[in-house]
Amino acid sequence: LNVVQRPDGSLDPEVEQMLLEMADWIKINGEGIYDTRPWEIYGEGKTKAAGGHFREDFNYSAADIRFTVKGKTLYAFALGWPQNGKVIIKSLAKTNDLNKISSIKLLGHQSKLNWKQTESGLEIITPSKLPSKYAICFKISGSNLKPVPFTIAQSVIKPDKNGTITLSAETAELFGPQIQLEAQGNEPNIGFWDNPTANASWKAEIFKTGKYKIQCSIATIHNDTALTIELQNQQIQAKPEFTGNWAVFKTNDIGSVSISSPGVIVIKARPSSADTWKPINLRWIKLIPEQ
Repeated sequence: LNVVQRPDGSLDPEVEQMLLEMADWIKINGEGIYDTRPWEIYGEGKTKAAGGHFREDFNYSAADIRFTVKGKTLYAFALGWPQNGKVIIKSLAKTNDLNKISSIKLLGHQSKLNWKQTESGLEIITPSKLPSKYAICFKISGSNLKPVPFTIAQSVIKPDKNGTITLSAETAELFGPQIQLEAQGNEPNIGFWDNPTANASWKAEIFKTGKYKIQCSIATIHNDTALTIELQNQQIQAKPEFTGNWAVFKTNDIGSVSISSPGVIVIKARPSSADTWKPINLRWIKLIPEQ
């Protein structure tokens, strides 16, 4: 915690409010924090904190799960608000000999939870009113609780009613060191893109062939970097406009491509050159049909 005091030792009101909220959260969820140990895996989900950075603007969702364990009890923290009324923990999928779950409780909630366990994961129905607006914690009891390996299938992006394909940060598959999802300006973006070997890719379904204009929403404090977009054996280079702030994004028109055949295609964004690459934050890429 970085709690700055005034010269007289008092705290700013917003700092006091933050500490009070933290104390309230610990009262509810401290059981899953104190006297616990790491589980066999740290968690699951796309959002991962990068080491060596003091930045806390990650866009966590209910799919981002973190685990602790105390004896035979497993605690699973969902780091975001479950928008659809349920949390799915894929690491606790049903198998023949693992994860024999007997009970699940939501810390801070007294009523019984509805849940089911399938080969795809443990699905927990959350109450309409959650005990915290921040991370929530499930207390899971059972026998032989072990993480089940799973793969995350990449979603296929479909065009909207105007034919525009929006490749958002949240739907990207990220490869390479450090690169990850965050939320500069309170909207998801791909960030920590320091390493020139890292890249992002999407799958999109094309129904209408022809020319598409490409736009990118990018923030950067550099004015001499370049990003290459690849699709259907074509490459187009973007030279992002300088924005001067990692949270200030500008829409860049980077040119057009021709898509000759319908179906599912892969779109890849990568640094144009390892020698000249300088980091950017990427919020989205759009493919807009040209009339």
